[in-house]
Amino acid sequence: MLPQTVQINKALFVTPNTKLAAVLLTLGVNFADEKIPVDNTYTDAVPFKPGMPGEVKYILASTNAEGVKASDLNQAFEAMEADQQLDALIVEIERQLPALGEQLRKLLPLALASYGRGFLENRERILDLWRRARPMVRIQKSANSFALVSRNASDKTLRHCGLK
Repeated sequence: MLPQTVQINKALFVTPNTKLAAVLLTLGVNFADEKIPVDNTYTDAVPFKPGMPGEVKYILASTNAEGVKASDLNQAFEAMEADQQLDALIVEIERQLPALGEQLRKLLPLALASYGRGFLENRERILDLWRRARPMVRIQKSANSFALVSRNASDKTLRHCGLK
């Protein structure tokens, strides 16, 4: 169980943050596996309630197509300095190339509006994904052992896992 946003290996980036996942998708970080993009697990801490998610985690690739790391995008998402760095760059461009700087100032809000629409569309998409994700239940068998089974597991499966 991963309680927070984490890069679990070189190929995967996992986050429970729906907003972060939507931002990463909009910036080109794809799901690691389109067939299983979301993990929805019910636990003692988050028991099953109809219509409510368990512990939801979005499983993404570790980079986007341009090679930008999801972990770097996560840091920018959490920090407040990336926009200040962009503003400083635009000021420098305006100083050296006033016409180009003016174009950037005019186009930036339009690009942000387009990305904002993309963020919202991706957020709606991933909220729908957890609703359709196969619900799993984490059952603690002992201090160091647990079983992860489908919420709709048959008695035969439960016996096989030593849970019945």
